[in-house]
Amino acid sequence: MKIFKYILFVATSLSCVTSSAFAIDSQKDIATLEQKANQNDVETQYKLGMMYKDGKGVAQNYTKAIEYFTKAANQGFALAQYNLGEMYYCAQGIPQDYTKALEYFTKAANQGYASAQYNLGVMYRDGQGVSKDYAKAIEYFIKAANQGDIQAQFNLGMIYMNGPNSVKDYTKSAEYFTKAANQGFALAQYNLGVLYRDGQGVSKDYAKAIEYFEKAANQGNVEAQFNLGGMYYAALGVPQDYTKAIEYFTKAANKGFALAQYNLGVIYRDGLGVSKDYAKAIEYFTKVANQGNVKAQFNLGEMYENGSGVFKNKEKAKEYYQKACLNQLQEGCDAYKKLNEE
Repeated sequence: MKIFKYILFVATSLSCVTSSAFAIDSQKDIATLEQKANQNDVETQYKLGMMYKDGKGVAQNYTKAIEYFTKAANQGFALAQYNLGEMYYCAQGIPQDYTKALEYFTKAANQGYASAQYNLGVMYRDGQGVSKDYAKAIEYFIKAANQGDIQAQFNLGMIYMNGPNSVKDYTKSAEYFTKAANQGFALAQYNLGVLYRDGQGVSKDYAKAIEYFEKAANQGNVEAQFNLGGMYYAALGVPQDYTKAIEYFTKAANKGFALAQYNLGVIYRDGLGVSKDYAKAIEYFTKVANQGNVKAQFNLGEMYENGSGVFKNKEKAKEYYQKACLNQLQEGCDAYKKLNEE
C-alpha cells in the first residue's frame, strides 16, 4: 500500500472582522461622548469610531465611524489609524482603496502597532496597493513577530519555506513555525511536523514530527491526522500500529480528505490490521473515486469485475475502468479495452 505524504502550504491574510466592547447606557452618554470628541479628546474620538463601526451602543454607521477615526488618526492615535486602514482595506462604508489602507497601516505600524505591521507584511507579500516586495513583507512580519504576533510568525515560516529562492531558508522557516507552534497555532504545528519528518531546516526527527502532528491533529487539523495515520502505518518513528493508522485515517476521512479515504479503502480491501471488509473498501473507494481519484476508480473496476464484496458486474467495472482511463491511467485503459473485447 502506498502511503501518501501530504504537505500543506497555506499563508494567512487579513481579517475584516473586529469587535469592540464599549458599554453605553443611554443617548445622554452618546451626547456626552460626542461633546468630548468635538473638543478633540482623541480617545473619545477613537471610542466613538469603534462604536459606530461595530454598532455597539449605537446604530452601525460606517460614515460616522470614518469621521471619528479620521479625527483621531489625524492626532496620531495608532488604533484609529489602524482601524481606518482596515475600513479602506475591507471596503467598509467606502470603496476599497489599498493605497489609503497602506497609508494608514503604515502610520500605525511606525508607532509599533503589531497588527498594522502584520497587515503591511501581507500587502507587500501579495502586492496589494504596492508592487510585490518580499523584503518589505519580511521586514514588517519580523517587526510584528518580535511582538509575539502569531500570524506574522506563521507567515514568516511560510515565506522562508515556500517563497522565491531569493528568500527561501528552511532553518528560518523552522524557527518561526516553532514560535507560532508554541503559541498553539495548528497550521504551524503541522508544517513543523512536515519539516521534522522530511529533515528540512532541522535534522530529520520522526519523534518530533509525531509530536507536532499530534498537537495539530488534536486541534482537528485534517492534514496532521492523515500524516499521523501514514506514520503509524509505515512505522516511521513509532512501532507499526494499524489500529492507530486506521484511527487517524478515519478522522481525516470523515472530514472528506480524499487520500485518507483512499488509504482506508486499501486497508479494508487487503485486511491490513483488520479483517477484510470489501463493503467498507467499496464505500471508501467510491467516496474518493467521486472526487476524481484515478486509483480508486481503477480499484472499483477490479472489485466489480472480480466480484469482491459485490456481485460481478461487467458494466460497472467498465464504467470505472473508463473513468480511470479518461483520467490518464493506462491500466484503466487496458482493463477497459480487455472487457470490451470479451
